[in-house]
Amino acid sequence: TTAAIYGLGVAPAAFADHLGNMVIVSKVASSRWMEDLLRPVCSAMGCIAGLAMKPLTGAQVKQVCIKHTLSQAFSIGSAILLARSMHEDPVEAA
Repeated sequence: TTAAIYGLGVAPAAFADHLGNMVIVSKVASSRWMEDLLRPVCSAMGCIAGLAMKPLTGAQVKQVCIKHTLSQAFSIGSAILLARSMHEDPVEAA
């Protein structure tokens, strides 16, 4: 993540799948270690999992986030949800 690139760290973090399995990483040596630890866990979860890392302050978000990517992700997600609800192609809608 860009937060890790800027040295803000990646822990604590929570990793979970659709079955309710969860892994909590309270401390980790580096972002590389986080990836090395969670990659096999993701495989065991069928490669369908969500990751939430430590929250950032508003100032940190402004420092590390690539401009407009959050808004773009929200817009794409909204277009996909709307297309699915109308039984249309979500890829074309996005």
